[in-house]
Amino acid sequence: MNNAIERLARLGYGSVGVVYTIIGLFAAAAGLGTGGRIADRSDAVTFIFRQPFGRYILLVLAVGLAGYALWRMVCGIRDSENCGSDAKGMAIRAGSLLRGLAYGWIAIEVLRAALRRRRGVSTSEADTRQWIGRVMDEPFGQWLVAIVGLYIVGYGAYQVYLAWKGKLERHVHIPRGVLTAISRFGIAARGVVFLVIGASLFFAGTRRDPGEVRGTSGALRDLASQPFGSHLLTLIGIGLVAYGVYGFLNARYRRIRA
Repeated sequence: MNNAIERLARLGYGSVGVVYTIIGLFAAAAGLGTGGRIADRSDAVTFIFRQPFGRYILLVLAVGLAGYALWRMVCGIRDSENCGSDAKGMAIRAGSLLRGLAYGWIAIEVLRAALRRRRGVSTSEADTRQWIGRVMDEPFGQWLVAIVGLYIVGYGAYQVYLAWKGKLERHVHIPRGVLTAISRFGIAARGVVFLVIGASLFFAGTRRDPGEVRGTSGALRDLASQPFGSHLLTLIGIGLVAYGVYGFLNARYRRIRA
């Protein structure tokens, strides 16, 4: 059983790497003005679906993402990465559990996309806004959304900190040198995207406006609208490709104790 979880986890890290690489390439191309467009997870899934044997590739990705979700939940419940039981450790484990639930849902969506006959999937940002709107209609729902937004902001900030000063070798035996630099760059870029997503959720909750919510593509569009936005979008896009590389390195070198 443990070996099966490890194999699924490694396939999952590789699957995450594929998705982020595609999103990053689209963003970098858009920033460079070479005909690309800002994409999110659903766009990446659609792109894969339209390739030769795309349906079967998506089935493999769905299995991989489900494996990653299972691994993240195992980490959260059984503390497989030795985070500890203090406040910091429990926060990391809770985050791991939430990521597991999120990626479990993503795996289901990818599976549905693979089984559909038409070449396309719904826009994830639009779906997210609809779901957030329903949550806000519940008692204290808007404050729950704001709190989740603050948590995501904290997670994004922690990712940037991890990229700057964190010890990646604690969990991943990455050969030192260029690959370590690429990994740190990727983690930082993803952290910036999460900062924007979290801030959008916080403002959506405090203003009771689901239209404020940004997914990955919305966060990238917001970054592109800033001064020197095309350069910033290109930089973040390359960074997301770097995070995809980090996902592949995790698939190969991560210490997994299931």
